[in-house]
Amino acid sequence: VDWFIPNDNDDGYEDRNVQVGDTINFTWAGSFPHNVYIHPSQGCSQDGAIVVGATSSNGDSSYTFQSSDVGKMTFACDVGSHCELGQVLKVTVESASSEGTNDPVVTDPPADDSPTDPPNAMKDPPATSSYVDNGNKFLGFALNAILLYAFIAV
Repeated sequence: VDWFIPNDNDDGYEDRNVQVGDTINFTWAGSFPHNVYIHPSQGCSQDGAIVVGATSSNGDSSYTFQSSDVGKMTFACDVGSHCELGQVLKVTVESASSEGTNDPVVTDPPADDSPTDPPNAMKDPPATSSYVDNGNKFLGFALNAILLYAFIAV
């Protein structure tokens, strides 16, 4: 982004759409110093502003979008009234997983036409009691009954 104060002949900055993981670069040069801040207020209020690029006459800074940035972000120059004069860039950050279409993924069926288990299917059921010994369910049942009786009696 060529970072400057828009003038009457310039419409300023167009809103941008980015994805998590994208990086935006700001560069500036000239007689006016600039900086880059993230404005959580979405406007020119400097409340809670986060510095991205320090104030200088010739500079550049970059910002890489994180998953915590998903939504709307506002970048602005906080030197003097630069923000109020239009040195503001609004960005919509989308999750990286939203890339592409929402079409379902189609996979080929197994070659041998045998049924396949769903991904989370249980292969072997877990033991119902830690007291089950070599398949002797009666022993497990009896021990559970004794423990239950002891618990109730206390």
